[in-house]
Amino acid sequence: MEIYIITVRSVTYAQKTVGILSENRIKSRIIKRPKGLDVGGCGYAVEVRTSRIGEVTSALADAALPDFKIYKRGRDGYVLF
Repeated sequence: MEIYIITVRSVTYAQKTVGILSENRIKSRIIKRPKGLDVGGCGYAVEVRTSRIGEVTSALADAALPDFKIYKRGRDGYVLF
């Protein structure tokens, strides 16, 4: 299971992201954006621990969620997915 961080432009979109993923039976939670991800937008992000990242990207794309980015957590920090 991998850890992914989804950055969004506001806390409202973080809440919407969690709702979209929940509807697709994918557990996630809102977290403070990690310091290594100083990418603009709001100070919150969504954490997903999953091996089903394809389902995550499909669910968010189908919902037309604007301006989100997904980062994979690795040994040396976060990498844009």
